[in-house]
Amino acid sequence: MITIRRQMRYYLLLFLCLQTLLIEAKEGREHLKDFFSVLGVKGENSIKQDELKKCFIKITSESIDKYQNFYAKLKQEQNGRFKDFSLGKYGHRIFFHWGLSVNIKRHRALVRQVNKTAWNESTKDAFYRVVQNEWAARVKKIYDTTRNTFGLYTRVHHQGIGGIIYDTHILGDYIKSSHSSTSDPLLRLDDLIGDILNRVRNVCRGDNAAYGDFKKGLNRVKNQGSSEKEKAIEIMKFLKNNLPELLQSVNKNLLEKIFKKNGITFK
Repeated sequence: MITIRRQMRYYLLLFLCLQTLLIEAKEGREHLKDFFSVLGVKGENSIKQDELKKCFIKITSESIDKYQNFYAKLKQEQNGRFKDFSLGKYGHRIFFHWGLSVNIKRHRALVRQVNKTAWNESTKDAFYRVVQNEWAARVKKIYDTTRNTFGLYTRVHHQGIGGIIYDTHILGDYIKSSHSSTSDPLLRLDDLIGDILNRVRNVCRGDNAAYGDFKKGLNRVKNQGSSEKEKAIEIMKFLKNNLPELLQSVNKNLLEKIFKKNGITFK
């Protein structure tokens, strides 16, 4: 009987793991489609197309969604000092979905889970430092990957495009969210819109007219819809319909010329 129960637990665990992998794979494909559509780019040949895919996957997976190794290491950090921390109802989104420039001590979901522990202020501060250092390394990876793939060696450009890729991922997560527990850990939608504008402003540096038109358009659609999910859908549509043309033409086609040198063209 014990053997049968163990087998049942094993098969249940296997089923849950496979289900998680299938969901992650599906979400990864959806994010990939969003990235290509929002930027409006493609590789000039199959090799460059694969390189673009690897860039997007590296950002969405290694820098945003993959938390398991970090979480396991975190629980063992400083002789198990942080072992009482749990993800709670938030799952993997409690980490790294909070925005590129966030002060993690103000991230609602993370603070709630930290406050559920019996830690003193010294332990809380130490925990936040470890998490912040990990996030800083991941942000650097986002910018480095963007710079090397697109050939964007000016900081405002690789931080602008890298930030747009990151923000597109978070926007996609809003669209997929079906419950507050999956949307609560995400960067607040108003702050996400603000960051999108900042990233586009970076890309448009020196072309105020292009940025001004984009900002007016985004402000027109940002409150369409009665829920965060509906608003996110409209914002995503706006980005896909307007951002590629802006990126292609901004500053007398500067980005288009840079991309072309690196084997990337607009659709």
